[in-house]
Amino acid sequence: MSAPNVTKSNLNFTELPFNVSDSNMSVTESLLYDDEAQEFDNEEKTWMFGAPLLLVFGTISNILIIIVLMRKKFRKSSWGLYLTTLAVCDTLLLYMFSLDSWLQIVFKVWISDETVAGCKVYRFVSYFLVHFVAWILVAVSCERIVFIYFPMKAKIVCRRRTACIVLGSIAFILTGVNAHIFWTFSLTEYDGFYYCDLVDNIAELMGPQFVIIFLWLDLSIASLVPFILMITCNITIIARLIQSDRQRRAATSDGAQKSSTTSIAIMLVSTATMFLILTLPVAICMVLSLNDEFTSTGNNMDNLYFAKRIAEFVQQINSVLNFWLYCLTGKAFRTELKAMLCCGRFSRTPGVSNAYVTRSTSATTQVEHKPKDVKTNGQDNTVKKAQDDTKL
Repeated sequence: MSAPNVTKSNLNFTELPFNVSDSNMSVTESLLYDDEAQEFDNEEKTWMFGAPLLLVFGTISNILIIIVLMRKKFRKSSWGLYLTTLAVCDTLLLYMFSLDSWLQIVFKVWISDETVAGCKVYRFVSYFLVHFVAWILVAVSCERIVFIYFPMKAKIVCRRRTACIVLGSIAFILTGVNAHIFWTFSLTEYDGFYYCDLVDNIAELMGPQFVIIFLWLDLSIASLVPFILMITCNITIIARLIQSDRQRRAATSDGAQKSSTTSIAIMLVSTATMFLILTLPVAICMVLSLNDEFTSTGNNMDNLYFAKRIAEFVQQINSVLNFWLYCLTGKAFRTELKAMLCCGRFSRTPGVSNAYVTRSTSATTQVEHKPKDVKTNGQDNTVKKAQDDTKL
């Protein structure tokens, strides 16, 4: 999510069209220039040294997420498909924003400013991915509601095929919403240079209020609506988990026992919560940019620009942290990762497909899983299954 005007990012404070030492410049103007130059330098250093770290750790983390979720334990689950798609989108976002910002600062190369076609495609993909990531997390949160409140229906509704339909529908709608970019964005001349921005005749082409409508639409799709939905779902899920935990403690003497549904729900709620925290600064900057009173002075505009650039860097951190959140809060994910890294020598827990999760949810209230004592060639089924698992 970014404002359409990017010409500010191309401003080079070492090439301003006036001499800082000019005797006509007042002391106040000199101090303002020094402050602005210092802010620019800090923002530049943040991206110069931070972007490579984000790219390296983000790429490795997301590749590990994809590998783990594509293994037999998770590949049939709907939430596994959602998180795999999320990891792919996060990786693409890292390269589109972090790599692009780093190339601008270090090599003075602007990927989106080379050709008209490149400008249109870059803008479309960037807006699409930002919107898509937010709504993937909304879909995951809604699915958890179904799993926790309607466990028997979840066995039928929350399948991998359903997840494919949901993802496809979201992608189709977002493609339609952002399709206007192909004719509203192009290379625009500014002070002898060409930048990827809204076309000059945008008011004649789309109407005088298009820019405001565009900014509010982007803000609503990427932040406001997903924020409201995810916060509502997360509060509902947490309340249900607390209630289920109390019932479990009252029904069993071992209060430490937790269902797979609870473990997965905690992992997904943590992911959505971290997304909300790390993307909130960008949303605040976008809201302030729509306030005419706040942006009426040039000093506020400059401060807002630099704040937004730092907020965008913080937003990129979200694409790196998901792997560590899964390891920290997801027992099933953590166990499968250990098994993969140990080449199958690590003893793993039973699978957590959607059907298993549904049965586990029901077990917290009335069904108890009973071990089977069936012998197969001198070994029970549990031992045989463990031996088969080590071959994965």
